[in-house]
Amino acid sequence: MPQAYLSKLMQELTRHNLISSVRGSNGGFYLNEENRGVSLRK
Repeated sequence: MPQAYLSKLMQELTRHNLISSVRGSNGGFYLNEENRGVSLRK
């Protein structure tokens, strides 16, 4: 999977509050208590 595509996908998931993100050299994507219970399936 191209890195640019994955990046846009992760941004969309963050925008819809399905995952959380932190910027910076130690940043990344993660689940927190708020979005841990949200299902990605419909």
